[in-house]
Amino acid sequence: MAQSGIDPRAFRNALGQFATGVTIVTACGPGGERVGATVSSFNSVSLDPPLVLFSLDKRAYSRAIFESSTHFAVHVLSLEQKELAQRFAMRGSDKFAGLPCGGGLGDAPILDDCAACFECETRHQYDGGDHVIFVGEVKRFNHVAGAPLVFHGGAFAEARLLSGAPIDAAVDESTGRFGPDFVCYLLARAHFQTYRPLAVEFARVGITETEYFVLSMLCIRDGLTYASLCELLEHTGHAPSREDLGAMVSRQLVSVAAGDAGVIHITESGRQTYIVVLSMDGRIANQAVLGFSPREIAELAGYLKRVIQNTAAGTPDVWTYQKS
Repeated sequence: MAQSGIDPRAFRNALGQFATGVTIVTACGPGGERVGATVSSFNSVSLDPPLVLFSLDKRAYSRAIFESSTHFAVHVLSLEQKELAQRFAMRGSDKFAGLPCGGGLGDAPILDDCAACFECETRHQYDGGDHVIFVGEVKRFNHVAGAPLVFHGGAFAEARLLSGAPIDAAVDESTGRFGPDFVCYLLARAHFQTYRPLAVEFARVGITETEYFVLSMLCIRDGLTYASLCELLEHTGHAPSREDLGAMVSRQLVSVAAGDAGVIHITESGRQTYIVVLSMDGRIANQAVLGFSPREIAELAGYLKRVIQNTAAGTPDVWTYQKS
């Protein structure tokens, strides 16, 4: 029993009912020593000036470094970074071994792919019982959308938005205005923001948009007739003309058997060209779902498939298409 008369374990269990985010706070000492600790006692203090705080156990090995450093960095962890939180919660190990880290303000180590990062200049240190409270002024920060890692009841947890939250998806046909949650606007904006960087890659690799669609389709289903290829690409607005196809043959991106109904095959050169673009596509996709949990990615894919199904209007499904 503590001097206060309060049972420390029961008090800790009660505090555990308050769900918090999970952060890793890092700093660099005068001699270049890098330290980091998993901390859930992080909070905002002020918006103007931008101040945040965290508290550190006085028994922590890293305490002296944090007290002597001029800067620290607070990393808010995403749902998929539970193992990283566990690593920095351990004592007596090289927590940075094998981790790619950049150098932030005051040489504080910067961890990759976190939900948010706040680089701070240390402003105040206060005694807080068995903890030291550090207050820092945020000098720069970054963040991405995604699910945060949560700590509740002594265990890591997942936060989900409550269903039934108010949305503004209204469309006013008399004025042409629509709300920020209008689904067609969101789908279109997401499309443009993910597709435009890819279009830049087309020009760099030396293919047209139509050629990209043709190569993409033939990588999925090689050996299509011209009619089948056009049917599968009609909904994109990039069904190739005979001239388009002739240009691809001359550049050895595809080959076509003799005759109007000749079967079209992607060449090895065409496949390698497409793979270069596909690698960029993959990087764009990874950025788009940065911070999403595997469950959220699966749910997003499911919702998009439902949108596609609801708006298909007879569009052939590439993966089940029967060649004519």
